[in-house]
Amino acid sequence: MKLDGFGIMADDMAAMIRFYRDVLGFDIKEDENAANVFLEKDGTLFLLYRKTDFEKMAGRKFTYCSGINGHYEIALSVENYAAVDKAYELIKKILKADYTSEADGEKIYFDEYHWVKLMYGSSGQQEVLWILMLAFATILEKNKSFIIIEEPEAHLFPIAQKDVMSLISLMINSTNSKVIITTHSPYILTSTNILLYSQKVENQHTKLNKIVIPKNLRVSYENFAAYKVDNFEKVLESLLDEESHMINTNYIDEVSSITNSELDELITMEIDE
Repeated sequence: MKLDGFGIMADDMAAMIRFYRDVLGFDIKEDENAANVFLEKDGTLFLLYRKTDFEKMAGRKFTYCSGINGHYEIALSVENYAAVDKAYELIKKILKADYTSEADGEKIYFDEYHWVKLMYGSSGQQEVLWILMLAFATILEKNKSFIIIEEPEAHLFPIAQKDVMSLISLMINSTNSKVIITTHSPYILTSTNILLYSQKVENQHTKLNKIVIPKNLRVSYENFAAYKVDNFEKVLESLLDEESHMINTNYIDEVSSITNSELDELITMEIDE
């Protein structure tokens, strides 16, 4: 990530030009009444605008800091902007809010006017936040990492668990990171299965004009392993099926099989009465 430039909006354009030209020594050729000034200094782009002229150019009104002449906007560039955008989209879906750290503490904003301090957020929001921030920072900095995540499903709805796995997969694919996850959730396993199967199917059907799972979310079978820990035998049992390239669904659906069997027995009992 690198700084691309500063956008500086002011009420008094002439005063701003005089400050940057006469005090800071910027080489500004434009007249003091210019609508805007574009200049580069030490490899960084500076864009100076009068607020009213900038709003005319943008075709909309903006809210600025009050009590001072200038308002700054900073432009940053990242190598993997598509991955960063996707990560932000997933985080918004999972958190169902925006997270900020302000002078009076951490907050989650549901919209411009409604927010709560993080400590009053849901258990799921509090539990998952560190995973979301870690994944986003890793993707933003394109930092190859080795990360261990324990039970990412904690206090989350099934759809949020699915999105967490997509975010983790995005982080792995965009940074070449390695991740170990422990889980008790069938939703985590099933969501991972979809990402695994997508890699197998969609990578072989590239000519079809259809994408089910975006390429940067797919899980590579060759770089993936899944194990069941047998506490009694003290051994690891692989759960991967080589033919389907998926986690063994018999293990995933073990509880469903039991509950379905019990339901069948109860229905039979009711009918027999």
